[in-house]
Amino acid sequence: MGILIKSGVKCNNLPANVVYNANNKLSGGTMKDLIHLIIKSLVDKTDQIEIKEISGEKTLMYEVKVATEDVGKIIGKHGRTINAIRTILRSSMTKDNKKVMLEVLQ
Repeated sequence: MGILIKSGVKCNNLPANVVYNANNKLSGGTMKDLIHLIIKSLVDKTDQIEIKEISGEKTLMYEVKVATEDVGKIIGKHGRTINAIRTILRSSMTKDNKKVMLEVLQ
């Protein structure tokens, strides 16, 4: 199952302010929107997603809280899923020279 997104078209699964631009890159959204989109696609109880942003001088930290039965889905086997999400976040922050951290709270 996949979603085909054309340039400049809004996708129903993304927040209203996030669109793909002509270069097929996400634009208009925040890092918090990206995290919410990824987490939302993994959990069953999407209404219980809470994301807290803590900004420092050189560090940006996000604390994610989901329903207790969804924590395992976020972490994945041997932490593979959460590490993949962290890799995506790190790669999107390389231009800003900030370190991004993502923690799952239980």
